[in-house]
Amino acid sequence: MIKLHLILLFICLIAINARGQKKCMSFQEAKECGIIIENLDSLYPNAVHADSTVYAVFRGKENEFYNAYVQMLQDLGTLLKEKGFLWEKPTWCFNKIYLSKDGKIDYFLYNFRKGEISNEKLKEFNKLINKFQEEFNFGIPAENNFSQCGPVTYMDKKE
Repeated sequence: MIKLHLILLFICLIAINARGQKKCMSFQEAKECGIIIENLDSLYPNAVHADSTVYAVFRGKENEFYNAYVQMLQDLGTLLKEKGFLWEKPTWCFNKIYLSKDGKIDYFLYNFRKGEISNEKLKEFNKLINKFQEEFNFGIPAENNFSQCGPVTYMDKKE
């Protein structure tokens, strides 16, 4: 039964991507679109994991992974700045990013605390992060699709 659900999810993901639907959205939007996080988690193992008994795609390459992850967030900051997007204050967010083994962002899910960001700023962030994912490549090869999650404090990129 679980295999059938995974197959259906995989077919759904292919269909969604073929239609060009946005891949970056809030956790709430993902839920409304019928995206089940647990299913994604089963298709995208952790990039790294503190528990050595749990499979992690970048086990033994944690430093290389973290450097690429930090670079990804810096590249996002550069794009936001180039497009005139300003946070104006440190802004907390929780991200869950799902990447293909070739380094493309399949899904970038986020959740800002209530009241942390205005609706207008959220719409602009959503538009720009979807633009970012179209051209971004993680830069280090992986043998499997992978995911990374965690809190981030976004702030305006300095010169």
